[in-house]
Amino acid sequence: MFNCVKVNYSIDWILKNYKFFFLGASYHFECPNNYVITIITNIFGVTASDQCEPHDATKHCVITTDPTFMCRQSCTFIYTGNQVIPSCGDKIAAYQYIEYQCIPTNTELISNTSCPADDSIIPIHIAQRGRFQSYNYPILQNMNCKYRLTTNASHIMHFYALDISLNSFLPNCQSNKLTLIENDGSGSAEFCEQRSHSLIYSSCSNDLDLVYTVTDDTQPFSNGVELYIESQERPFDWSCGKPLPPSSIPPTNPTVPFTTQTATPLNNETFMTSRDVIEHDICYDSILIEACPLGYTFMILGAFYGVKSQTSNQCGFVQGDCTQEALSAITQCRSDLPNCYLPYSIKRRLAYCSDNYADYLHITSQCVPSKPVGSGPPPIQTYDICDTNNNITDVNGIIISPDFPNFQSTTAVCKRTIVSVLDRMLKIWINELAVSSGGQRALNGRNLIILFFSSTINILIFYFF
Repeated sequence: MFNCVKVNYSIDWILKNYKFFFLGASYHFECPNNYVITIITNIFGVTASDQCEPHDATKHCVITTDPTFMCRQSCTFIYTGNQVIPSCGDKIAAYQYIEYQCIPTNTELISNTSCPADDSIIPIHIAQRGRFQSYNYPILQNMNCKYRLTTNASHIMHFYALDISLNSFLPNCQSNKLTLIENDGSGSAEFCEQRSHSLIYSSCSNDLDLVYTVTDDTQPFSNGVELYIESQERPFDWSCGKPLPPSSIPPTNPTVPFTTQTATPLNNETFMTSRDVIEHDICYDSILIEACPLGYTFMILGAFYGVKSQTSNQCGFVQGDCTQEALSAITQCRSDLPNCYLPYSIKRRLAYCSDNYADYLHITSQCVPSKPVGSGPPPIQTYDICDTNNNITDVNGIIISPDFPNFQSTTAVCKRTIVSVLDRMLKIWINELAVSSGGQRALNGRNLIILFFSSTINILIFYFF
């Protein structure tokens, strides 16, 4: 197998649309002055020959992911050939397929005015394109403004993030946020951090409301919002919002709700270990209800939304479907509980799938031991991370902080070594990580460090007070 990159390139608006592709180990792409690069599609593909071939979703096993690199006016990218695709039998992708656009950064401003004192709505009409800035950009300022954006009849609007920096790099949209609301009630979206140039939203119709809210202007490294907005004639097959007459787009019929089979509770278990990985497909308007045995935690290992490529497929992932990563957006079933109740009741529109609505949500889960159960000898050993006198040599076990689940402060650095077992691979599941810094509890991955050596693994947990 050799490394390969395939790139589709287009400049929207003033310049003519054109495309080309390049096959090779690396690629440098560049936009004209006053344009920036926006990655539209990032696909990894596995081929039957394990060799680089032109991208074909109908023949290859593919997966669509968020871009892992950032570009400005130019970008040099290399695919190192080490991307493992779990949904393709854990095979390594033979190629990476990228689509990008060059987005203008100096188009005419359509806003940068202060909010009316009477809280009235500010009307903005997008004839063809425009650049939206929050008031006083790039200085963050407390305000609550509502804009009504409209474009020509039978058109839609595409929203590109040039800069959305409202919360000091933290994607916690509480105090400060930008909200896009469809006026027909078909959907909405919130943003507070998007520092890479990207397509963040495409409207359902020719009007929507933009609400810009800042209640904490003390956030460092935060400038406000700058968007590039472009109007486009609504495609005939646009599966969003109210259909335009005449239209042959059939209404979306939700599939029949179903419930997946729950795990059978186990009694008097003498040995606890991680259960088999299970794949679930949750159709639109359906619910996943799953239960692990007592003493286990339900863990979501992976998730993605999917758009069916075959009309005969009622629901569920098949090769050739357009998919988009969803794990970062799922908040349910992420706590230390054996049960999971996960509905797919609000259709999600996928930017990486031509803004089509997802037909299903695909979940990969596993039941993992979290505490011993039973009255006899413990079926799994529990180890204190701060018991540094003894190495861990067992084939499996549960590692906890002192006095867990109670929170205990200490100035010590706890280090415990796991001695690897020959002919075995070590897997570590983080069941719960809630340590603190500065006197406040916070989830912070920097407080857990895992060091790998040739025959041992060191796990360090730091407590700062």
